[in-house]
Amino acid sequence: MTEERNAYTAVREENGGNLPAADIRAAEKERAGNNRMLKMFARKWGYIVLGAVIMALVAALYAAFVRDTVYTAETEVLFAVLELRENDGVTETSPTTNKSLSDRYMPTVEDHIVSPKYVNEADKIYKDGGGTEGSVSSRAIALNYDDDTLVFTISYSDVSASAAEEKLAAVIESANLLLPDYIDATEVELISVQNRADVSEDNGLVKFTVIGFIGGAVLAAIILLAVYLTDNSVKSKDELEEITGAYLVARLTDYDNAKNSGSVKA
Repeated sequence: MTEERNAYTAVREENGGNLPAADIRAAEKERAGNNRMLKMFARKWGYIVLGAVIMALVAALYAAFVRDTVYTAETEVLFAVLELRENDGVTETSPTTNKSLSDRYMPTVEDHIVSPKYVNEADKIYKDGGGTEGSVSSRAIALNYDDDTLVFTISYSDVSASAAEEKLAAVIESANLLLPDYIDATEVELISVQNRADVSEDNGLVKFTVIGFIGGAVLAAIILLAVYLTDNSVKSKDELEEITGAYLVARLTDYDNAKNSGSVKA
């Protein structure tokens, strides 16, 4: 009864004692019900932790032994404009950075590189070069542009390290072929500032373990909540009064426990 009385007092104080008795009673029941649910979770926290650990273990095993390792080839390229220059009477093409041109086009260049037209061209370049490990996919391309240096990082992920490198090279070559049609310049080029792309591998062990842990905790909590809500047993005096239509005037001690402790006689 103390729980219901405290809930009643809190609701009344929050509303300045101005709510009708029926509304206060309804709010009291709702708050008391929420408190009982929170106490249930507090008592069953071990099940939530157990569910989280089991799912994390399953996810870790999947990442370690079932899921393919993903290799990511990454390189930095410079967005440059090719200009015609005279050198000792000879006209030659020389790359130069152009800040205004970069600021104007780079926000949308990234969208172009992952567009179907550019990806299809990259796939054609990859296969014409003898590539046989699948097709180039826009979902495997990642780009990050640095406004200050005019350099952006471009990467490609694949289940094969060699394929990741080859497809990354095809994506860059595709951009070099098609970007001049889009940008207001005679010719542009993505110039690699590295001799070779960096290749890293990731089996997703940490990511899948964390996701499994969180997912397991949420799933266990949902199951506990479902069991709690579908439990038809009487959990409070309010529920008993509502079911019977009568007021509770007394509570009986747990007879079996009281008998065992000697506080009552049979």
